Order: sequence, then C-alpha cells, then structure tokens
Amino acid sequence: MQKRFSLDPLSGTWKGFCLGMLLLPVLILDAAPTKLFETSGDEDLWEGQFGANLSTEIKSADSGPDGKICTSFRIRFKDPSMRNSGGRWFNITKAVTPEESWKNADGVGFELAADAADGWYVSWCLVEEDGTKFAPKMTPFHSLPTNFVKYKYRFRDLFCKTDPERRIRPEKIIAFSFGGGSRPGVIYFRNFELLEREQPKTPPFALVRVTGTGHPDHTLEAGQEANLRILLKRVPGFVGSLKLHVQDYRGKTVYEGTLPQDRRIQQIKLGKLPTGYYEVRISAVGKDGRENKDGVIITSGTQVPGVYTFAVSAETAEAVKGDIVKRGCGGFFGIQNIRDQFGAVLSTGAPWKIEMPRWSWDEPVRPVLSANGLSPRAEKQLAAEKQPDYIFGICSFTHHAADVPKWARTERTQTNKFGVKDKNDFKRYVGGVAKVNAHRYSHMERRPYELTWEPNLSGPHYSKQPPYWTVQDTVDFYRDYAPVIRANDPKALILGPKPTFDPGYIEKALQLGLGKYIDAISIHMYGTQVPEEGELPAKIARLRELGRKYMGREIDLYNTEAGYHSKINGVHDLRGQARKLIRYTLIMQGEGVKAFLMFYLFDHSLGDYGSWGLYFNPQKEANFGPRELMPKPIVPAYSVLTSLLRGARPVMHLRWMDTDLWGYVFERDGVPVLALWDPYRARTIRFPAGNVGEITAVDIMGKRTSVKVEKGIASLEISPDVTYLTGVDPVVWMCKGLLSARPGSETVIEELSQGEVKTIAMPVPFQKARVRSFGDLDVSAADGKLRCSVPGNAASGVIPVILEENGESSVLFIRINRPVVLKETTVLAEEGVMVLQAKLRSSSTRETETELHLTTEYGTVKRSVKIPPGQEIAVRLPIAEITKSFDPLQPLRGTIQGKSGAEYFKRSLNFTFLAASENGRALSNAPYTDHVRIKGTGASGREDGASVKLSWDRKGLRLQIECRDDVFHQTLADSGIWRGDSLQIAFDTDPDNMFEYDELTRRLSKKVTSLGFALSPKGPYAYRYRTFSESILKTGNVTENLPFTAVRKDGVTRYDITVPWHQIGMKETEAVPGKKIGFSLLVNDHDGAGTNRRTIALFGGIYDNSGWRNYGVLNLK
Repeated sequence: MQKRFSLDPLSGTWKGFCLGMLLLPVLILDAAPTKLFETSGDEDLWEGQFGANLSTEIKSADSGPDGKICTSFRIRFKDPSMRNSGGRWFNITKAVTPEESWKNADGVGFELAADAADGWYVSWCLVEEDGTKFAPKMTPFHSLPTNFVKYKYRFRDLFCKTDPERRIRPEKIIAFSFGGGSRPGVIYFRNFELLEREQPKTPPFALVRVTGTGHPDHTLEAGQEANLRILLKRVPGFVGSLKLHVQDYRGKTVYEGTLPQDRRIQQIKLGKLPTGYYEVRISAVGKDGRENKDGVIITSGTQVPGVYTFAVSAETAEAVKGDIVKRGCGGFFGIQNIRDQFGAVLSTGAPWKIEMPRWSWDEPVRPVLSANGLSPRAEKQLAAEKQPDYIFGICSFTHHAADVPKWARTERTQTNKFGVKDKNDFKRYVGGVAKVNAHRYSHMERRPYELTWEPNLSGPHYSKQPPYWTVQDTVDFYRDYAPVIRANDPKALILGPKPTFDPGYIEKALQLGLGKYIDAISIHMYGTQVPEEGELPAKIARLRELGRKYMGREIDLYNTEAGYHSKINGVHDLRGQARKLIRYTLIMQGEGVKAFLMFYLFDHSLGDYGSWGLYFNPQKEANFGPRELMPKPIVPAYSVLTSLLRGARPVMHLRWMDTDLWGYVFERDGVPVLALWDPYRARTIRFPAGNVGEITAVDIMGKRTSVKVEKGIASLEISPDVTYLTGVDPVVWMCKGLLSARPGSETVIEELSQGEVKTIAMPVPFQKARVRSFGDLDVSAADGKLRCSVPGNAASGVIPVILEENGESSVLFIRINRPVVLKETTVLAEEGVMVLQAKLRSSSTRETETELHLTTEYGTVKRSVKIPPGQEIAVRLPIAEITKSFDPLQPLRGTIQGKSGAEYFKRSLNFTFLAASENGRALSNAPYTDHVRIKGTGASGREDGASVKLSWDRKGLRLQIECRDDVFHQTLADSGIWRGDSLQIAFDTDPDNMFEYDELTRRLSKKVTSLGFALSPKGPYAYRYRTFSESILKTGNVTENLPFTAVRKDGVTRYDITVPWHQIGMKETEAVPGKKIGFSLLVNDHDGAGTNRRTIALFGGIYDNSGWRNYGVLNLK
C-alpha cells in the first residue's frame, strides 16, 4: 500500500503555478521502463487542493482519447461567470513509494492529453521526501494535446527553484504533482514511467544532403532522381555499424540499409520518389549491439535534432514557370518575404512575394541624387536585370518611425507621428522605389503597393509609445503618398490599410475617406488554431460588404500575411502545420480572395514563436540570414495545391453537404477540381461524382488514387488532410449552359427520407425536361413538377438531379436523410434528476433499431430503442441527480451518438437552465432561472459584477443589466466600443443545428449574430459585429435599429435593452415557450490609463472568438 502524501496548498495566483512546463521534451534512449505508478484503480491515492470555483473528479481506468485506458481529471466551474484566477487554480498529487533501484533511472516519462487544446495554464513537478520540488526550467503553457503525447525528461534537466545547484535523487521521489489554472474540461494521464540511465550519447558525425536540387532549399523537381550524399566525420571507435532509414510524410519506410563505416563519403541512390516530404535518420549501433536511436546526423538551428529532411515537388521547374506566365497575376498563391536565391517559387509553385523597401536600410546616409532626382541605389536597380516573369511582387512600405533613417528623423509629435523632418524626402524615396518596382516587374498587368503595416497595432490599445497612430493618421498617410506612387508607376494598384483583421478599423478608415486612395483592401488575417472555427467566410463577406458600402463597388481582397507555427509547447507538429495552412489557404481561395501569402518562408528564431517557416532554418542562431533551408511537409503540400489550383476560379463552397464537411468547387481550364476535408476526424462519405465511371482522389502529398463510381456515387475517405478530386462530372459540379454562373437561387437542397415519395416544383422554367438522377433516387418530370421516389433501403447522402432542355442544364441536389434523424434535444428536470429528452424520427419504411450513447461529464448512458416506420418517439436518458450545489448556469456539454445498422449520427450537446420569462412573470418550473449574477476581477484588480434579468414577449427579448464598476471608461462611438466599458451579446437562433445559415442550399434556420452596446460619449450606441447575411441584417452602427437606454449612477451602469426578434433573424411567430436560443454575454471593463481591459462572461464564444459552439442556451419559458 502506497503512503498518502499531500503538498502544502499552492498560492491562489498564477505565480504559484510556475513550477515548470511540458515544453521541449528531451529524446531519451528507448530503455526498458519502470512503472512510476499505475493509472487504474488509484483514484483514492490522488490528493488535491482546489480553488473555490472548481468542482473536480479523478477517475481511474477511464476511457481517454482513442479509447485508451487512463486516469482522468474532470474539472467544472461552480460559477461559470467567475474569471478571476483565485477560484480556478488546482494542484493534484499522486504519492509513490520510492525504491533504491530508482537511483539508476535517468528520466521520467508520461502520456498526457486533454479534451480541448486551449485555455489551460499548467505545469508539473516531482517531489522528494523532504518536500523539495523539481521541475523543467520553463514557464507554464496554455495548450495541451487532444491525443495522447508521450513526454520524456532527463533528470539532469529538472531544477529546484529554491536551490538551483541541487539535483534530484530518483530514489528519494515520493510524489508527482500537477497544477495550474484551469478551464472546464478533462485532463488525461497514462503510462507514468521511470526510464533507465542511457548509454553515453553518440555525438553527431554524419552530414547528409540530397544532391541536384539546383537551389539551396533541398527540394527536388518532379521526376528527378533522389541521391543522398553522406559525409562521415570521425566515427567513434565504439560504433559497430550504421543504419540508414528514410521515411515519408506518413511514416512509411521508403529506404532502409546499412552504411559501411570505412567510406568517408557515400552516395545513396533512392531513385525517383513520388511527390512528398521525406525524413532521413542514421542510427549508430554499438559493438555491443545496442542502437542509439537519437541519430547521428548533424543538425542545427530549428531542425529536428538528428533528422535531415528533403522534399519532392509536384511539378518540374519549367512546368511551374510556364504555367505561372500563362495564368498571369491570377496565380493567387504566395509566400511572405520569399528569398529568390532559395528557389522556393519553383519548389512550391507560389508566384507572389513581398518586396519590403525600408528607407533606413536603403539610405542610411543622405544620398547624392542624380540628374533624374534618384538615389545611386535606385539608378543602379534601374540598370539591373528585371525580375523573372514568373514572380509577382507586392511592394510594402511601412508607417513606422523606426524605418526613417537617422539623417531624416525628427522627434515624433501629435502632428508628425511618422517622425520625418521633411515629407518631401520620403516622397522622393517612395517615388524612386515605385519607379524601380515598375521596371523590375514590368511583366505585371497591375503592380500592388501597400503603404502601412498593421497600423491598428500602433494605436493606444496595443502600442506603449505615444504619440499614438490613429485611423486618421493612416488615411492621411495614404493621401500624402499614394499619389506619389501612381505618378511614378501608372500601373500601380494601391492596397490598404493592411491591419490585422479588424473590420472596425477598416470601416473607420473608409468613413474617413480612405476609399479615395486605395483600389483594393489588404489585411493580415491570422486565423484560429482550427481554421474552420475562425469564421473566415463570414469575415471575408464582411470586408466585401464594407467595400460595397463605402466604395460603391465590388472590391478585391488581398491577404498578404497569415500562418501557423510548426512547434507548439516545444513539440514539433509538422503535419499539423501543413494541414492547417493548406486548409486555410483553400478557404481564402474558395471565398474569392485575390492573393494570399503564407507567413513565413523560413523559421526566423529558435523556440516555438519563430517556427512560422515553411522551411527549417539550419543557421545556428536561426536568424534572418540562412544560406540553405530544409523543407517541412508544408512545402510539398503547397506544391500539390498550387499544381492543381493555380489560376482556378472558385465556384461554390460545400459546407452544406454534411456536418463538419468543408470543401470548395473550383473551375480550372474549363473543368472542375474539388477540395474536401473534415477538420476533426477521418471518415468515409458517399460523394456524388455524377455521370462518370471513376474519379481521381489526390491526397495532401500528391498521391493519386482511382476511386470507382457506382450509380453516380463514390465512396470517399476524407480526414483533416485535404483530399482533391478530379474527373468529376462537370455537368453536376459546374452546371454547363444556362446556369454556368451557379446563382445560389438555382442550386438548392431538398430533404427526403427513405421510402418517401414527394412531388416538388421544377426549380427552373423547363417544360419538357430530361431528368437524370443517381444513386438510389428515382426522379421523373411532368407538368412542370418533379416526382421523387426514394427506396426504403436507400443509403443516405446527397444526390444530384440533372435537368436538361434544349442544351440548357440545371442541377438540383436532394439529400436522402439517415433512417433515424435526431430532431431535437432538451434537458428536463424530473423528480430531482436531470434527464435528456431526445426526439428521434424514423424516415424508414421498416422498424428501425437504434443504439444510443449519451456521453457527458457525468459518464455514459447507453440505450437501445426501436422506432416504428415513419414515427417519432421521445427517449429520456438520465444524466445526473440535481443536488443542492447544482448550478443552472453551468453548461452541460457532451455528445449523443446513434447507430442504425451501417448509418451513424453524432451531435454535440450544450444546455443550460437559463431562461427568459414571458412578459416578466415569475418562473414556476425550477431549476430554470431568469435572473443571474456574474462576477469577476475588473480592470482595477477589484471585484466587479453584473446582474442580468431576462424576459420576452412577442416583439423581442428584453435584457435588464446592471454593471457594478468603480470606474466608468468609454471614449469611443464606433466598432471599438468593446475596448471600454460595454456589453457584447451573441445569439444563435437554432443551437441544435450544425449547419449555419446558407442561402445557397436553403438551410436558413441557424442564424448567428453578435451585438455590442455601450454608453458612449455620444450617448447609447449599438454596433452589430456579426451577421448571418449582410443583405438582411447589416453589420455596423445599428443604434437606430436597436434603441436602448444606458444610465450611469452611483457606480452602476444600467442597461435596458430590447432586441426585436427580427434583429437576430427570428420571426415573431418563432418566439414561443420552449424555444431554445444560443446565447452568450460578455461584460467589458476598462478603467482608463494604466489599466488593461478585463471581461466577465456569461458563457463563452465571444472573448476567444470560438463562436456558437461555446454559447450557452437560453430557454423561452
């Protein structure tokens, strides 16, 4: 029996958790492990201390990610509105019984995962018998892996904070401790091990390079022979043999062999390898037969230790050049700060680059001007060779005072924030750069320029160096210098204002007249960790609407910088970077952005933050001057993407096809090319390919697979890696003829069930249409109508119906629903028990048996039910007992899954007992509540809070909110009101539905909106941040549409807001008792100079921009 152990309670502040960080795991030889402790049957042997706001449970022998048995640590917030750290800390400790044999151990390892990646702040340590703690010398981190990752640490890399010289004694370890600041969720542990002492590490001595690349980026052209050149330096005497191992993106071995030790230089012929990413490892085997798997390849900088990488592109260099020239500036793809000497344009097929003229770099001393008024540098560049015609440049200046050379610089003031003595000097420089740029890129039809660089980050809310740069300063900068560019380059295309994504900043600039000086909008639109959760299509639509509103026309958008790290918490996630960047790029292209440039060509510093690069930087310091680069998986992945879609035109998105299915249809050279993926999991879908015998699926690394098509349907594997499709029926996916433009009103979805016969109106005015349908669907046309018949055993999925008459075509998509459809879910309180009620409808002609699995933080409930044909039943599944500590605002989250034969459904659950009372009448159905209080730490560091009273009538939802705050601060009356004291409120009109509003497919029930309210210097001010449709509810100032009162008195700001139902996309007839609405509220607090914005939340989704998936639920009662 292990003895129980308890640590002293940690401080209830974040500083108390800086014990260490699961960062930079150290590779250790795979020695036989010794169990430190078990992770089953041991929950009573864990002890913990917790903040006042946490409700926790430790469970052993639990099922974790991928069904692996583990210990789980579940965390709930008693009061979800509390944001102060003092109530959210935890520390859990597992006692162990030390053994003398442990003194030979060299390290500790364990596997760790969590139910969600972000929102954590955690660390770990080992404890000796005298209470001394040892931890990695790092800071706590903010994300955890969602699948088990094995972390290994050498004891020599653990440190004691109170005695830095002291080293851990493994035989004295009596506890493992894990603590930090928490979000609601689950942390999983397994396989705690002590690792045996490693043999002396073999110093790297092998230098490996692939030959024949032509450029120092270690990337071969398509079809080129792959030959490795290996140089062995001073092979240690104890090495008996060397093993060479080459593997591809998916870990498949493509070469394995033994290297002779007596040949200093060796050539290994790998032959012609397919397009893709390759890793090379060489391990040394001692004369005693033990293998050092750390590897002996010499690496440096940001390379993975002991691993050399190379890649094979999807095209030859000549093919890339020819295709780029053929398509011109419609190439779309680019890389920010591409260096021509590395040949990355040819390796990736991405023609766009950023030119970054910097005055302080180009003219560090005042130049002596030529007779043409140009600097010697400019004259020299005009006489030099031009850029190759397959490279396109965006010339990007900055507004930063640091880029003014010392000779031209003066003190920055409120009237001269650029800090230049004489504007004419900068005008002369800008004009010279434009003249040179026009010469170097004379092959371009229009040459883009940007004048400011993320100017919103120079304002008072981001910059700490006054005088602050304002929106007016940005407009003035374009007013002063855009004409200079146009005068020196008649083909100039002025982009701006290039903030990080901030539509309010762009709108304010357009209101102040920026539209007079720019031709297109440019931005740096960095995304969320899961690109699909960042509302990118809606953000792009918002920018287009601003162009129409203030410039009176459709305007092009350029996204000139965005990217993803390849290293998170010290762990390389190379595949993750490739997946996310490719999907992000496809969203940009699919939504019609004119050009997108990935950030950055290579890693620009050591550590996590610098790992933006598409290439590893082998320079020792990993700074901005490498002489060679090694590719990451994103390089060949980008090459595959550009080879398929360079110059392609977006046709339509495919989010309407299924839950969590993302994709786009593109047209390239008159034929359709599709891209599909599921951001969360791998699965098989039935895809409507049309009237073809087979299609070709191309994976992220360019591997092509023929997929058989039967009755117009292909069985297709999709995953977080993108799959491209070629060879699909162009009549279906491009709709040749009358509807070639694919207007949304002509491409619709009809819903049918198994065994159903339905007559629908002809979607186009055809009189004698010829009808072609696919799959199990039978369709005939008569009298301007379509008769659709679905067999009782039909497979579910989307089926296209082609309508043809006199050479004109139209396509109607029909969805055959699954045999059992989950209509709706709600949570009830019955005799002190929380119960989920699920309404299931059979769409089958036969009795259907369905296996239900309900999983929540309280556990899993299973139930088998039989549903009569065509009937609807309500199934009640018990969740948990409602105790005295039950919190009606604590979101109940989980999943309900159903399996009926081969068909399967899964839906996420999110429910709360928050209610709005009809006409303000008292609620009688406990535990619902319509009056809540939220609290948290305000901007001053003291506790603030708010009370919220909710009621409704047939006209709208009323919110009476009182915010207690010792200092009131709100200086704005625009989109930036969220920076000061204000409210943000978000709504989702159909929280049970996974498909957002989409006019293309007539999925119209889920309408997501968000609003801001503030007592501004001009009085009550309302702003719409998000809408489901700009044509129905526009974003921007909506004060006239949403009149409300806001009064400040005695330290309290009182808001009385009535939101009409139509202002969130609902009809008055939809507002009935029992209606559920997704809901979230954020109280913003700022106390003026010297303080930072703080927030108090009722539910999530606003503060972190994670959206409707994290809203709570408001019930109309």
